[in-house]
Amino acid sequence: MLEPPRWVGDGSGFLFVGLHEMTVNGTTRTSRGLFAFDLATRKVTPVVVPDVPDTRVADGAISPDGAAIVYCLQVGDAQKPPPDRSDEDPRHRHATHDRR
Repeated sequence: MLEPPRWVGDGSGFLFVGLHEMTVNGTTRTSRGLFAFDLATRKVTPVVVPDVPDTRVADGAISPDGAAIVYCLQVGDAQKPPPDRSDEDPRHRHATHDRR
């Protein structure tokens, strides 16, 4: 079951978990990713689309002011936060220090 969409605070669009077909190393597979829909442009933009096998976006949310997005990756049957990429982009942060 897919999660319900998460509306941006100003009503200009929403985040949703959807299916995305991709080819990695010659193998085509379907993955659950996080996408943003802009009502003004009617465009869908990928936010997070995992390219690792057996990894998918479980859910996502957006802050009331639209400045931050959080999401949870699921690997196999376990859920975990996204990998630590804080040194690459300051917008990527874990919700907790223990990475749960």
